[in-house]
Amino acid sequence: MDGNLIAVTAFILAGGKSTRMGTDKAFMTLNGRSLLERMLDLGRSVTPDVRIIGNAQKFAPFAPTVEDVFRDCGPLGGIHAALRASSSELNLILAVDLPFVSPALLQYLITRAQSAPAASATVPDAAGGWQPLCAVYRREFADAAESALRAGRYKIDELFDVVQTQRIEEGELASAGLSPELFQNLNTREEVKAATEKLEVPSESQLSDDSRPQHPYVEFRDVSKAFGDNVVLNHVSFDVLPSETVCVLGRSGVGKSVALHHIMGFLKPDSGRVLVAGEDITDYTEEQLEAIRKKVTMVFQNGALFDSLTVGENVAFPLRESRDLSEEQIYQIVDGLLHMVACRRCATCCPRTFPPG
Repeated sequence: MDGNLIAVTAFILAGGKSTRMGTDKAFMTLNGRSLLERMLDLGRSVTPDVRIIGNAQKFAPFAPTVEDVFRDCGPLGGIHAALRASSSELNLILAVDLPFVSPALLQYLITRAQSAPAASATVPDAAGGWQPLCAVYRREFADAAESALRAGRYKIDELFDVVQTQRIEEGELASAGLSPELFQNLNTREEVKAATEKLEVPSESQLSDDSRPQHPYVEFRDVSKAFGDNVVLNHVSFDVLPSETVCVLGRSGVGKSVALHHIMGFLKPDSGRVLVAGEDITDYTEEQLEAIRKKVTMVFQNGALFDSLTVGENVAFPLRESRDLSEEQIYQIVDGLLHMVACRRCATCCPRTFPPG
């Protein structure tokens, strides 16, 4: 992380009663690992300071543990205890039953919280509502939480109308490549079983080359392409598996770039079929190809920024072209993304001011 970023502490809320699960949710296993172990590792992907909110006798062997000050008051009591125990300005709160949350989502939330010093809470509003148990809180939120707890009010969402809250809407998350499915939590054994099947990926050591259940991510089937009398691709067939690295070598004019243009759908083959991400895109319309192009990334050999736009405007360009976002939402996304790569100070600079590379 950038040395200038604010320190973050992550807290895993593990002390729920798990009445619907019928057993302690924190120790339910997915693919041989407990939910608690998974979430501890997830927290450590963004900060070395990870703690558990729950019963110290039960959880202290796994990580530093903080117990509720207001007992039996639900998740709000856990958030309050975490913030009162923390010396960090920013505090990531995570429920133990969110196995699909990714490090990228956490880093995005932290970056957005760092960019909004006036907000006591930075909370996603996605998948049908607020997601207060995958959110970032400043320590000052504990004051509002304590007032509510003393008054017998335990609903976290109600406090977002009381304190200044930065809402991260589903559209913004989608623009950053973050799906609302990441917030799916587990409350029953049936949901745990379904999550296990969804997450289960056999290891390389468990599978032989012949039995590996992988399908090509990119596949050319007898593809030909000519420009006039110049035949560039002549009945070409090949495939690329997920995670496989393939290098295409050849002199100028043999079809390297033409093949890439077919993968992106910029060119259509004269004959044969092109498949990308499991879909036959040969006859796709431009509108259909838009979804495919979000699944394939192309890196230019040389700089490909608009030299008449600033760095920030370059980042904003695709958001304005393809997303129904307000200018304020676009600004927040651009600011957060540039902050993630320590380039916020370059937002108003033009590309020509940067050296190659």
